[in-house]
Amino acid sequence: MPGPSADERIKRFLKRRAQERAQAEVARQEHDEREQQHERIIERIKAKWTADVDLIAAILAELQAKLADEDLELRFQDIGPSGDAIVRGLITGRFLGEPINVTLNVYASGIELHKAGPTGGYFNEEFASTSKLSILNAGKGEYEALILDLLGID
Repeated sequence: MPGPSADERIKRFLKRRAQERAQAEVARQEHDEREQQHERIIERIKAKWTADVDLIAAILAELQAKLADEDLELRFQDIGPSGDAIVRGLITGRFLGEPINVTLNVYASGIELHKAGPTGGYFNEEFASTSKLSILNAGKGEYEALILDLLGID
């Protein structure tokens, strides 16, 4: 029993190929849109960070003044991106006789703290909340809470 003719088989093949190409084009366009959206978010994060650097430094100075009798000494420095982190900041100093050395890594998914451990290595310091603090939503209150958590002030 003869099967489909060569012309029919070629038509089916060409139709499938056209559908595959169309699907691939849609997937490429969706990928490009996601990439563009991600780039826009990164640019927004960088702009927000630039504005927040002075705010964070001011918060540290304010806390230092309020806790002057407790020997609180804090410094903040923007240390630029590294690895997957879009931007990073470094908080160093002393509190209650203990050294402070914490890196704030800012990702599109949120801010992570990396606190120097006793041996100089790093371990992740989790926020009180299970959700990550987004820099795009962070204001003075959120940064103050983050720093107070870091200092162990309840």
